[in-house]
Amino acid sequence: MTDHKSDGTSESEEMYLLTIARMSERGEAGPVPITSIAERLGLRPVSVHQMIRKLEDNNLVRYFPYKGVLLTARGEGIANTYLRFHRLWEVFLTRHLGFSMEEASEIACDLEHASTEELAARLDQYLEQPRRSPSGKSIPDSIPANQQLTLLEVPVGRSAVVTRVDASDSVSAFLSSEGITRGAEVMLLGTGSSGDVLLAINGHAVHMGEQIAAGIYLRAADVMEMAAAGSSENL
Repeated sequence: MTDHKSDGTSESEEMYLLTIARMSERGEAGPVPITSIAERLGLRPVSVHQMIRKLEDNNLVRYFPYKGVLLTARGEGIANTYLRFHRLWEVFLTRHLGFSMEEASEIACDLEHASTEELAARLDQYLEQPRRSPSGKSIPDSIPANQQLTLLEVPVGRSAVVTRVDASDSVSAFLSSEGITRGAEVMLLGTGSSGDVLLAINGHAVHMGEQIAAGIYLRAADVMEMAAAGSSENL
C-alpha cells in the first residue's frame, strides 16, 4: 500500500499547511498573516513564526516579512492531499454512518492523518466519486491541477487516464453511460474545425462538443510518457 508519509511531513506540519490552505480557500487575498494563523491554531505568534521558518526551509511555504505566508506548489499539493482525505471521510461518515456534519468533521481530523492515497482512492470509488463535502466544499483531486491536461490539449492519437470530469449532472450522466469516468483510459481520435472531438474508449468511439471536452481532465504524465517513448523510437 502506498504511504502518503513519503512526503516526510509531521502531523504538526500538516496542520499548518491545512490551516493556510483553508484560509486561502476562503478567499483571503495575498499572504495569510502570521497572527491569523496563530489565532486559528490557538498558539503564540512567536511559535508560529518558528514553524513557518521550518516550513520555508523545506520549500513548503514562502514567507513575506510583515505580510504573511503563501503555500508553495509542493506545500499546496500536500495540503490538498489531506483536504481530500478529510472531506472524503466527512462524506462517508455523514452518508453511511449517520454522523452530523460537525461530528464528521471532528472525526475526520483524526482519520485524515492515518489515511493513505490507496485508501482514499478506494473510498472515493466506494462513494461514487463525490465532488463536494457535506458542507459544500470542493474535494481536491488526487492529482495536482498542474499535472493534468484537458482533452482539448491532448495530441491526436495519444491516450491517457481520466482524472476529473467537470460537467453538469446531465452531461456527467451521459459521459458515465459511455464509460468516461475518473480512472477510465481514453484515446483522442480526432478533432473537428468547430472544436468538437472524437475519442475512443472501451473499443467504441464517442463524439462530443468542445465545451464538454474542455471539462474532461487527463493525467499529463501519460501523454508525456508516450511522447518520450515516441521520441526514443525515432532515434
